[in-house]
This record gives sequence, structure tokens and C-alpha cells, in this order.
Amino acid sequence: MIKKFYSVVFTAVFLFSIAAKSQTYQYYYGNIHAHSAYSDGNKDAANTLYSTPGDNYNFAKQSYNFNFLGISEHNHSQAGLQLADYAKGLSSADTANRDGQFVCMYGMEYGVINNGGHVIVYGIDSLIGWETGNYKIFNSQYNYATLWRTLAAHPTSFATFAHPGSTDYANIASSVYSDTADMAVVGSAVRSGGAFSTTTNYSDGAPGTSYLSFWRKLLAAGYKLGPTIDHDNHYTTFGRTSQSRTVVLSQQLNRDSIMAAYRAMRFYASDDWNTQVSFTIDASPMGSVLTTSTDPTIDVSITDPDASDAISSIQVYYGVPGSNALSTVLTSKTNSKTLSFIHQIAPGARYYYYLEITQADGNKIWTSPIWVTKSFGALPIEFIKLRGLQKRETIELSASVFNKNLARVELEKSFTGNDFTTISQVTNADVLVAGSLIFTDQQPVGGYQYYRLKCFDKSGAISYSPVETVLFIDNRIVFEKAYPNPFENNINLVISCVKQGKLLVNIFNAEGRLSKSFDKNIFAGRNVITESLQNLPPGTYFIVAQMDDVKKQLTIVKK
Repeated sequence: MIKKFYSVVFTAVFLFSIAAKSQTYQYYYGNIHAHSAYSDGNKDAANTLYSTPGDNYNFAKQSYNFNFLGISEHNHSQAGLQLADYAKGLSSADTANRDGQFVCMYGMEYGVINNGGHVIVYGIDSLIGWETGNYKIFNSQYNYATLWRTLAAHPTSFATFAHPGSTDYANIASSVYSDTADMAVVGSAVRSGGAFSTTTNYSDGAPGTSYLSFWRKLLAAGYKLGPTIDHDNHYTTFGRTSQSRTVVLSQQLNRDSIMAAYRAMRFYASDDWNTQVSFTIDASPMGSVLTTSTDPTIDVSITDPDASDAISSIQVYYGVPGSNALSTVLTSKTNSKTLSFIHQIAPGARYYYYLEITQADGNKIWTSPIWVTKSFGALPIEFIKLRGLQKRETIELSASVFNKNLARVELEKSFTGNDFTTISQVTNADVLVAGSLIFTDQQPVGGYQYYRLKCFDKSGAISYSPVETVLFIDNRIVFEKAYPNPFENNINLVISCVKQGKLLVNIFNAEGRLSKSFDKNIFAGRNVITESLQNLPPGTYFIVAQMDDVKKQLTIVKK
């Protein structure tokens, strides 16, 4: 999995996809740094009676201007977390998640404060740790180089720096640039907290900016990272301590889209809970990595439903990645909600650009950067059609190529829509001349995958097709039905699967608390599982059936 492009200047340039430029994004506001009583959160549980991840998701759903919550438990028993709790937390997030209404995520905060540094991790169902019997993936406590490799090897994962100290993560800010760390980590806090605030009326002021310099130093070193603001909740305050938020640009309010937005760095850190910032270069959104044959055109537009939230200034910062020279202001505008600027740069030049916005009340907003390389000449464009379709457990892609001068065509894949790696290629001259290409992706994962063709002609020029987006629905298990429903004592679960294996079944009550758990060996085909639930009190329950990394859910009611 490659999260970002390596810091090299291509002699044959990359044409940023037309499809990515044309996407329409919605704005969603949330926080992915918080804790339940499974680690050291919900310190007020004796009074509030909120303690589990399920409790906390239900609390957060009632918070104002709040669309998603990620609970990231400390990954070790010193903070209270046990391996079994992590599995329960993942199931609780699945149960509480309501696509289209409120997104619930569950992850971990890896590391310790002293001589270490905390890393927020999502997209891995296995607990990473170092304590005997308290991990699924081993990583020695202070070995961050291995942690980056583990995260980079999981295409669905992403990580952010929680509240970075100047020497954290094996002194990453002052060490030689690591492309593995750059692939693994998508963001760094510019503000964090207040971790131990008990405020629930949104009245806390914005926390300090003591982490802003760390982010800027990493950008100068060549890392591709966006800025975050998270709350680090240790009390039952989710979304309600202050009005600060991390804002993601996502096509939909669902977990896959929110996580894809983080992996693509389409987010910004905002002291304001409803400001919408559009920041593009050549129509490509924040977080983009692109090459252009023309001078980059920067466009900014800011909207806010609160009439009192005027904009005092928009500052465009820029810097050279890998130079270790901190970014400086390129251009600015005062008392305006829009800005447009063309930066005249030399062929071969490489820059990153981001915004610092100040509102009249002093609130700040920082955006993820956009990274730009200016090519040495006009970009070659081929006329290519690429279409993808799910075929059972694979994705089949077909292409029609109208250029007859091709030497090689590679199929590239991405899980973010932003960064790609080659998974197949065609070099047969007869096939290329015929112009009809067929590819099969044998290893799709549930959710969206992104594909494009990389075409090499005989002159050495390279061009790219528009991106094809395919939604893969994982049908390895199908939860057909539960009957009778409503039921009295026994329930029958009808589950079909494509292979035999062990099925884990978790049953949660309406508050998200685990009520019963069991596993069954099932066979390929249709399975009917009968289970006694006579000890459960009457009410509504959610059944989550899991095989390998695939989970399906049904709602049942006990009379």
C-alpha cells in the first residue's frame, strides 16, 4: 500500500485524474482522539453511567455540529486496555455506526508519553502492542520504524500524531526523512484537548497551538501530512468541550468514505464548528499530489452560516518539500472570503501550499496542503476508457485503447483515490495493437477501490487514464435472516458463506453493551444456527456476525 508519492521528480510527468477534480465533497465535522473506560476514559462513569464505547457513541450522536467520533483506546494494560476489550470496542463501533447519520470508528492510541510518543491508528482490527498476551500484532514499545512498516502494509489503515513532543517517534522531526513513515501517517495535531476538561456546553476556548511548529517542520522535511484538531476526551464530553473540529471532505457520510478522506488528506483543522473551506489548485482539492504543465492556480472560497463569523485574513503558505526550510507566506488577503492567485514557477519546481485562515473572533483554521510539481513540457494525453465491475470475489476491469503506439500498459490501484501502485501490466504487442484489455483484481477489499491505467508509448512518454471507482461488496458471508423475529427464547440465524470457517457472533443491546458472544464452525453454503437467548431481557438487540474481517449485522427484538 502506498499512501503518498515518493519525493522524486518524474522525467515523465503524472497527469492528475480528471475524475478526482470533478468530485463533489460534503463537509463533516468530528474527532478521532477519545477514550472509553476500556482504557482510561469515562473517568466520571460513576456519575454519568457512561463507560463503554457504545455509551459514548450514543452520547456523541446528540452533540451539535458533530458527524463522526473515533474512539482510540490506549493500547496497553497500564491504561486499562485488555485484548478482549479491543475486540468488543470494534464490535460496538459496528453496532452503533449509522451510515448517513453518524459515523462511529474504533482504533488505538499506540505508545507511551515518556521517550515515545502517541500515535492514533485506525483501519486495523488487530491490537498492536508489546505486552505478553495483550496484542495480536507485536511491536516492541519504542520501535516506531517497525510500526510504520506495519501500518504501511495495511492498505485500509491510517495514523496521525496525537500531541507530538519535539523528540517523539524516535526523534522523527530531526531525523532523515522516512518514506515508510510518510506512507503510514496522514496527519499531525496542531491543537489537542482539553484532554481532562469536563465541560459539556462547548464553552472551552481553543487549546494552544504548541504543536503547529512540529507539523510545519515535518512538511519542510518532505512529509505529506494534514493538520488535525482532536479533543483527547477522558471524560464523558464527546464533541462538547469546545467548538473545535477536524473537518473532512467526503463524498458520503459513511465510515468507508470518512476513512478514505483521511487517507487522502482531505481534511482541515478548525476552531470553528461549521465553517466550510474550499481550497483547490487547478481544481484539485486539499491533500492532492499533482503534476501540472502550467503555473498552479490557487482558489479559495470560505462559507459560514454564522453571519458574525467574518474572515479577517487568508494566508497562503508555501514551501519546498525536503528542503528543511519552514514554509513562508506566498500571498494573503484581508476581509474577504475568497482568494485567487497564480503562482509563476519554473519547470521542474516542486512546492506545497496550505492555508492559515483567521476569523474576526480570533478562531484559526489550517488546511491540508496541496503538493505540486511543474513538468518540463506539455503532458501527453491518451484516449482511454476504463470500466470496472465486481465479479463475485474479484473486480474485472476492461479498457479500450485508441492509441496504437503503446509499448506497455500498467493497471494501478489505490485505496484513497490519490496514490497508486501497479498490480498488473500488459506488454504483448498484439494485445496492445488490438486495443482491448482485460484485467482482474484478485484481492479487492470491502468498500471503494480506485483504478487507473498508466500508458507508456514507444517514444517514452507516459500518460494516465481518468480514475475508475469501483464499490466492492464483500459477499463472503451473507446474513440472510433471523427468525422468529420478534422471538421469545430461541433464535435461528440463517447465514450463507463461500467457504467454511469459524463465525463469531456478538449480540449487543440497544445501548451498545455486549449481551452475549459465541462462535460456531460453519460450512460453505447455507447454515442455520439455533441459539438460546432466554436469559436476555425483553428489548431490541443487534447481532453482529463476523468471519475473518467481514462483518454483517441484523436487528432482532425479544418479546
